[in-house]
Amino acid sequence: MGEAKNRGTFEQRRKEAIMQGRGQPQVQLTEKDTIEIKCKPCGGELFDMAYRLRTFPALSPKNPTGKDQLVKIETHICRGCGHEFGKSFFQDGKADE
Repeated sequence: MGEAKNRGTFEQRRKEAIMQGRGQPQVQLTEKDTIEIKCKPCGGELFDMAYRLRTFPALSPKNPTGKDQLVKIETHICRGCGHEFGKSFFQDGKADE
């Protein structure tokens, strides 16, 4: 019975790890391990998260539901000047910095 209990606990931890890290090992990062990103136009360092709203039309051949669907695309807005970080990624395939 103890083995079944341990197996259940292990399985539960494995599922939680997959849910949190999508099956990849968690990496402990500090600020020193990262590279700072600044807004090109103003040099700002603070960004707010925002969403671009799009519609996936019902008549699109790629839409399996046959119904209009709301699509939210996450983006970031510079607090200093309002520049949308990453906007050009959707326009020319290159990430904006």
